Amino acid sequence: MQSQQVARQGIVGIDIGGTFTDVVLYVPPLSSTEVTGVSMYKVPSTPHDPAQGLIEGLLALQAEQSAVVIHGSTVATNALLERKGARCVLITTEGFADVLEIGRQDRPSLYDLMQQRPPVLIPREHRLELAERLDYHGAILRAPTAEDFEQLVGKVAACKPESIAISLPTIKTSNQEATDAVSLEIFKHLISSVAEEMGVTLGRTGYSPNIKERKDYSCACFDAQGRLIAQAAHIPVHLGAMPASVQTAIAQFQEFEPGDVVMLNDPYLGGTHLPDITLVQPVFIAEDPDRSSGELFGFVASRAHHADIGGMSPGSMPMSRELFQEGIIIPPLKLVRRGILNEEVLTLFYRNVRTPWERRGDMDAQMAAGSVGERRLQEMLARYGSRTVHSHAEALLTYSAHLTRVALAQLPTREVEYTDYLDDDGWGSGPLPITAHLCIRDGTLTVDFTGSAPQSVGCVNAVQAIAHSAVFYVVRCLVGEHVPANQGCLEPVTIDIPRGSMLNPRPPAAVAAGNVETSQRIVDVLFGALSQLAPERIPAASQGTMNNLTLGGYDPEKDTIFAYYETMGGGMGARLGADGLSGVHVHMSNTRNTPVEALEMELPLRIRRYELRHGSGGAGRYHRGDGLCREILFLVPMHVTLLTDRRQCAPYGLHGGQPGVWVSIVLNIRELCHNFPAK
Repeated sequence: MQSQQVARQGIVGIDIGGTFTDVVLYVPPLSSTEVTGVSMYKVPSTPHDPAQGLIEGLLALQAEQSAVVIHGSTVATNALLERKGARCVLITTEGFADVLEIGRQDRPSLYDLMQQRPPVLIPREHRLELAERLDYHGAILRAPTAEDFEQLVGKVAACKPESIAISLPTIKTSNQEATDAVSLEIFKHLISSVAEEMGVTLGRTGYSPNIKERKDYSCACFDAQGRLIAQAAHIPVHLGAMPASVQTAIAQFQEFEPGDVVMLNDPYLGGTHLPDITLVQPVFIAEDPDRSSGELFGFVASRAHHADIGGMSPGSMPMSRELFQEGIIIPPLKLVRRGILNEEVLTLFYRNVRTPWERRGDMDAQMAAGSVGERRLQEMLARYGSRTVHSHAEALLTYSAHLTRVALAQLPTREVEYTDYLDDDGWGSGPLPITAHLCIRDGTLTVDFTGSAPQSVGCVNAVQAIAHSAVFYVVRCLVGEHVPANQGCLEPVTIDIPRGSMLNPRPPAAVAAGNVETSQRIVDVLFGALSQLAPERIPAASQGTMNNLTLGGYDPEKDTIFAYYETMGGGMGARLGADGLSGVHVHMSNTRNTPVEALEMELPLRIRRYELRHGSGGAGRYHRGDGLCREILFLVPMHVTLLTDRRQCAPYGLHGGQPGVWVSIVLNIRELCHNFPAK
């Protein structure tokens, strides 16, 4: 029996091709009588993020963490062998530009007197040197001057490269802990992988369709000050707003202990709208070669949209006029204290929702995700030491801020303004303007929302964190995917929002739709303003709504109450030189749909039609993507709430392109059709 428990180190072979990624797991036998274990997994390659297919294969084969990985890429290998890669410039230390050509000095063919070296990857004229040098301890022997950098920039420009490779020993962060370009990239992915693994845990252990199918959740890591240091590629409206939750938890409790978990959803105390419940968990250093064990390193947090949180209508996205109608309000409180769960809090919570069994399963999944995040960060700290992890986290923040400043400095020094509108608030007020005044100067951005509508009677109000989240998303789109997604991206950005406006309401203003509808319009406004500064980079307006549908009732066949929430994608705005994508979630949303089979299995309804709304994108040389048609047959009486937009104010076109087609909602009762308003 003991031999069966011995962990065996497997070997994983990975080949990322242009079409498929192949993953092979080989587990050597313990004895000569045991059959060798070879498992294979093939998954479509994901060029936008090659790691995605790779990780899927590793998880599917259940490879041990200690496995040896042999990784190759057909695409990259072919480019190297055929010398068809991008024209590249190499920047390295003065005196070492030929190391790439010299190699290790050995010749590959011992007895071939006619052998030739393969062509050098980067020719000598494209290998540039910088006058700098460090010793093996990281001490600076020679630092480059401003003149050195200026000369280097001129040489780079003369080469007209398509890409730049930099091989320099180190950069210095503010705390004087050495980091190099390679280690910075490694830690960027290391810390992000913690948030990614939290998300995988949450999705796989979630109970409700909204979590396990639609993936309506987000996970992130924060430092001890509550600054976002890494996030998974989840839901933009969550990710940009979560720092407010962590910082509110820090302000509320000030002191934390190992095993604590803070729970909140109050929009006016760190949340956004009530269905989004956030769990914040401190991470203390357990083992540390740098002797800082027991100190607080930072936090991990997850935010999940719970399909019912109580309130006046099933799904908790009602046509509300005050916050109290939207569901149970949870201020920041310690759900877990020193590892002991406060069962009474959860009992109170579950008693105030329509589907407590779903909430229990999803809450357990969020707590499991937090435990995984805590464990992974502690393993990282034990392996590399707290000083190294701290210095790289700080360097990543500095790096993102620098790249954001560089990207903003490329925009014209100008002030621009743009206004777009929400149709209405559902209670007769509308259209409701959202105005953004942008000022670009010296690598900084100021966003002023003065001129936006005052806070509304209806639920389209959005707390400040949502506007910050929208600005964060737009800035991330400007700087590009290569920039680490952390708090540094907002360091050169100033945001001003008038108190009492729709984007900074006074409590207890209703906010259910602010997170989903108003956030989308803020993005439309920001891109509308930026189209005046960078017209070649900004798309026309996308669908501009999340098409929120909530429904609930009683299922006599299962003898149970049900509640369900979903959003629906539409058309992405046309880009200069390319049509927009059709039938996708845009901008602040990135959830999935619930498969028809899963939906009909869970709920007493039938999906009769689910197709593209052909021709709805609007006329132009390049077309906005088409929207969706979704026809639902209710098999039992249901209470339905719709929070949508773009019924009156269609998504705008750019450069002469025409607006998109308005949203249409039709209710058919006994063959009589009734057109519904947007809300």
